[in-house]
Amino acid sequence: MNDARSKKPIWLWATPVAVIAIAVAVFASGMAQASLDDSEAVKSEEYAADLTLASLSVALQENGETCAQTTGDGSTSNYTGLLADLNGGLPLSFGKHYDESLAAYNDGTQEEYVRVVVNRYWKGDDGKGTQLAPEFIELDFDEGNWVVVDFPDAKEQVILYSTRPLAPGESLPFVTGIGISADVLGEKEVVPVTADGNFVGTRYDYESYKMGLDVEVSAVQTHSAADAIKSAWGIDMANVHGTGRSIGAAA
Repeated sequence: MNDARSKKPIWLWATPVAVIAIAVAVFASGMAQASLDDSEAVKSEEYAADLTLASLSVALQENGETCAQTTGDGSTSNYTGLLADLNGGLPLSFGKHYDESLAAYNDGTQEEYVRVVVNRYWKGDDGKGTQLAPEFIELDFDEGNWVVVDFPDAKEQVILYSTRPLAPGESLPFVTGIGISADVLGEKEVVPVTADGNFVGTRYDYESYKMGLDVEVSAVQTHSAADAIKSAWGIDMANVHGTGRSIGAAA
């Protein structure tokens, strides 16, 4: 394989970020009445407790900028330029990783646990290249602050859970870099270039495909966290998907 062919670019393509999912819990204090002593002939004073609603909200950030967000009222905003500036918008070199920060941001008013679902895939003119290897799209995950779970039978998807609650105003990166494996160059075949077959060339399986990345972020409350997480995400927070890792002290 000559040097020119080995540097053939695969152009970057990214879909808009997915709609962010939010699990909202509202806590309120209503009317309260003091106890009544049977010996008393008059009713005790009624009073109204102050009502304060905490806001649960989460956003996706790329390199410090908010890409998409939603709040408890169901409103969302989507940003369609995810990864548009990776490597300055230029073709990527195989086997090289580029700095890229994708983070969950707590833009609400209370602490929250966060889950991130990442789907990576190859996209061609006819749709997804399901015969291609999504793991060749390499993401550098922060495994210190996140429990990273990938599934052998679903290599396209990776799910991450924050190991601790995010405080209001806190941003926690889950991806720190991205690249395309050099192994894509090994997926090739020799094909005839001219009708008489006197000249042959190399066709690379991935050369007509572009990289796709979808990200979804969701959050749940810290109050009664074990039950909230079980209900929202269907997992045991003390042993995430059987990994032996915890996303916080069970409460």
